[in-house]
Amino acid sequence: MKKAFTILSAVLGIAAFIAIPFLVGIEPTIAAVARTGWLGILVFVANASLTSVAPAIGWWLIMRGEGIPASCWQSIKANLMGFPINFITPSAYLGGEPLRTVYIAKVTGVTKRRVLATIVVSKMQEFAALTFLGVVCAAIILVRFPMSPAQRLTVGIVTGALALFCGGVMIAFCFNAKPTVRIINLLARMRIARRRLARLRPKAEEMENLIHACFLHRWKRFLLAQAVVTLSAVSLFFRPWVYFIFDTHPELGTIGSEHLAAIYVVTNTVNTFSFTPGGLGVFEAGLVGYFSAAKLGADNAVAYALANRIFDVVYIILGVWLIAHTGLSSVAKGLAKGKDETLKPEDMPTADDV
Repeated sequence: MKKAFTILSAVLGIAAFIAIPFLVGIEPTIAAVARTGWLGILVFVANASLTSVAPAIGWWLIMRGEGIPASCWQSIKANLMGFPINFITPSAYLGGEPLRTVYIAKVTGVTKRRVLATIVVSKMQEFAALTFLGVVCAAIILVRFPMSPAQRLTVGIVTGALALFCGGVMIAFCFNAKPTVRIINLLARMRIARRRLARLRPKAEEMENLIHACFLHRWKRFLLAQAVVTLSAVSLFFRPWVYFIFDTHPELGTIGSEHLAAIYVVTNTVNTFSFTPGGLGVFEAGLVGYFSAAKLGADNAVAYALANRIFDVVYIILGVWLIAHTGLSSVAKGLAKGKDETLKPEDMPTADDV
């Protein structure tokens, strides 16, 4: 059933990805891409690289703080190798994380559980960065977009709630208040997915213990890593600006902060809830929908989406080459098929590992 769903979602995604440029218009789309040029595409790809490089550096800082002798380049390589796995099919450990764990454990000689512990902390930092910038984007939308008083009040309440949630979660992790476990317990008392939540609860509790241990033992290094990881979210925010600044269209070259904020919210929402590999088709449809509503041109949306896909292709090819070069092809194939035999129960980290 799972295999059938994976195949179906891939077929639907590819079909939608191919169909959208034809629906918008091939000639306008080609003209929009030509206005940006290859220099713009190259600069765009360089900026987009921060979404992989910055989290890798932040993760490296966490590993160094925990005594794992990985180099910064090895951390970046691990992230690059995880990219094609994450793109194809997320697994129980968020796609490429088992492969990253195996690689770092192999080159450093430390246990998998210690490596995975640092990945858990790193993933939490990525989530915090994306959520924080989402709050900032919501505030920009509130200020810059013309709205009725009722709409402004609604957005203000939602923005304030997001800010309180983001800050509250980080404070809760800092003092080990176990917010995730409390939410799971509340849902269980409401008789919502009780069996699934029962299996999830120990993992959630261990994750919170890991993050708290990192806060408690090496909080300065944790904050430095968080600042570096946040550069990834910032690069996502400025990604449309970096692309369209090379566009000779007079309006798109100076795309405003309100559009940057809205595109950030739209694309992250789409990617979070997408059911196709890499958001194929769904990502493009979301961009076309917003660009059309904002009167920025559907052809420009498709051109921008194609630039994102060029980045994806470059990093998939680079990641696959590194996987083959480091002898991890069998591990990657197993993960791509949904078979994770690289991590066993004894490899799961505990708070003592951080």
